[in-house]
Amino acid sequence: MQRSNSITARICLGFLLGAIVAMTAAAADDLAARRKALEPYFRMYRPDGSGPIPAVLFVSGCLGFGPTTAPRSYTSLAEDWKAKGYAVVFVDYLAARGTDRCSGTTTEDVGKDVLAVASYLRTQPFIDPKRISAIGWSLGGGGVLDTLGQMDRSEDSPLHAVVAYSPVCVTLEPWRSKVPALVLMGANDEMARPAICQQVFTQLPPGTPLETRVYPDAGHVFNLPGDGYNATAAAAAAHDVDQFLSR
Repeated sequence: MQRSNSITARICLGFLLGAIVAMTAAAADDLAARRKALEPYFRMYRPDGSGPIPAVLFVSGCLGFGPTTAPRSYTSLAEDWKAKGYAVVFVDYLAARGTDRCSGTTTEDVGKDVLAVASYLRTQPFIDPKRISAIGWSLGGGGVLDTLGQMDRSEDSPLHAVVAYSPVCVTLEPWRSKVPALVLMGANDEMARPAICQQVFTQLPPGTPLETRVYPDAGHVFNLPGDGYNATAAAAAAHDVDQFLSR
């Protein structure tokens, strides 16, 4: 009887190990497929020098990098980070899907794309693999936060830190990752209400490295041109992000 139980246990263990290997292979295949779809739309700003240098991933909101006013804004921000010695890569998840709107795209989808690009950048000799961060706006902000729930707590994360401007938190789940996160919200944001994000944040395990800022008189995506723009909040947030990512 004991021998029979031992054989059964070995069989079960074999099935379990096989399932783990299959899941790992599937995850690797998914990352590769996502990187392949995104790579034609990479827009990189890279300072001179052979590196290794830190990198920042830009992840847009639902309107992508293509609206009338956005390209100049994102480009200006990218040039600022380049001047600080960072490489900047645009994660254009909309172009990779052949669309200019985010209908049907979830924060989970965006998060997987971010991880795919971050994992790819870790293999590039001019990038410091331990200093790859992501900054997202609106749906992109929700996406960079979603990456935190997609990684095992003990997993070697491809991300050093994440920053979320006006994140969409409706479908966001609490996470256990120890990757530091900074969330920047406008008190007057009617599209991504801070209270929804705060409900998620109260469920995080004690000690989760999360910092939040709520700026008065600021609306949605308040550091880019639009109805929610607030120059004072934008300047304060820029300072906070600079200090946060330089740690």
